[in-house]
Amino acid sequence: MPLPPDQRRQLGAFLRSRRERLTPDEVGLPRTARRRTPGLRREELALLAGMSATWYTYLEQGREIRASAQVMTALAEALRLDRHERAHLLQLAGHAPAAEPAEREPLTPEAAAVPQLLQPNPAYLIGGNYDVLSHNQAAVELFPRLFDDEPEQQPGDRSERTPGDGSEQPSGDEPKRTPGDGSERPPNDRSELWPGDGSELWPGDKQDRPPNLVRWMFLEPMARDIVVDWEPEARGLLARLRTQAARHPADPRYTRLIDELTDGSPQARAWWGRYEVQPRHSGRKRLRHPVHGPVEYAYTAFHLAEQPDQTLVVYLNADEPATGPRPAAVRPR
Repeated sequence: MPLPPDQRRQLGAFLRSRRERLTPDEVGLPRTARRRTPGLRREELALLAGMSATWYTYLEQGREIRASAQVMTALAEALRLDRHERAHLLQLAGHAPAAEPAEREPLTPEAAAVPQLLQPNPAYLIGGNYDVLSHNQAAVELFPRLFDDEPEQQPGDRSERTPGDGSEQPSGDEPKRTPGDGSERPPNDRSELWPGDGSELWPGDKQDRPPNLVRWMFLEPMARDIVVDWEPEARGLLARLRTQAARHPADPRYTRLIDELTDGSPQARAWWGRYEVQPRHSGRKRLRHPVHGPVEYAYTAFHLAEQPDQTLVVYLNADEPATGPRPAAVRPR
């Protein structure tokens, strides 16, 4: 079955971006006097991969040809791709199963409640396209203007609150109700649950769509103040979005999000064309806490067994020792 035209164009652009980042010295080829383009020439890469230069040119141009998995693996070796880039290349070439959009990515109440159980540590559950499906109050404090249920506040009042102590809620008027935010449930069930992960496509009305971490990172001006090392963090997040989007080529949620990012952010527009890919991972990042100022956080990502695209992310202050329940003492028999 031939690849769709847009997927062929993406495959060609990805190959070209990886070809242009390699130099002849890196692959053991002699350097000629004049080179008009950066990186390797097409014929040089074809030679390294053991294929016709004309055939490779057709592939990079997005022509309607079909490359075998063996050929794509040879190209991956010649381009010195890492395992994540290799998987992305095979995905684009049609040699890895691509998930089609489901009517709704299921989110169980049990999974939705987990971030609330991790309070006061900031935690949220995201879908494949970085829609935030569930979160706790500490996450609201740490990521201002990401969530619609963030309480209204007067200038300067952020320093007077302690995350998760309940003082963030105005004491007078009835708090604003957001559909699906948990306010219609009993008081003891306060997991911030959105309906689905956005697969209802949220047509037209932007107020009804769930919060999205990538949209916040690129289109919310406050994100540049909260995320201390904004450029490397944003660039890595965009690379992880590309990896996810390649797994769901027929899902319009990704197309709309990418269009919104590249239309509204010059950085997203420039970086998207570099075809960088990354897997989701744990790590460390510096965030500016509303009370404590810049804090280095260690964050851990957990994938749900039944829904591997859904990821639970938990933040811990890297300077504080992690605490947890002590193992029960074992008595000798």
